[in-house]
Amino acid sequence: MSESVAIAVHTSPLMAEVLASSLGQVGCVSAVRPATAARSLAFLEWRVVDALVVEGDVAEIERFARASNVLLVQVGESAQPVRMLRDGCWEEVANGATAWETVRDVLACEILGSRGRG
Repeated sequence: MSESVAIAVHTSPLMAEVLASSLGQVGCVSAVRPATAARSLAFLEWRVVDALVVEGDVAEIERFARASNVLLVQVGESAQPVRMLRDGCWEEVANGATAWETVRDVLACEILGSRGRG
């Protein structure tokens, strides 16, 4: 079984570090912060990923996620809920925890769930 990969694109270094350490038993988290959305997309074209995490605007990455059928998790401003794009539909994910805990939980459930379905 290959290791699941989640890529934190355009996230703060702290978010990427926390996700990498908390998901170490579930999969690999790579942090990427290219200068432009076009470079992000070029990088993603060469990677096989199970999930993407983005803080802030997701427009360019959303198109990639939809076309690739990849889970996309968006972390908004502090007052905004975490959103998840799964199977072409956005869902708000709120569990009363901090953003990184919510993202960690979503990724863990989705990655472990896909292993059970795969």
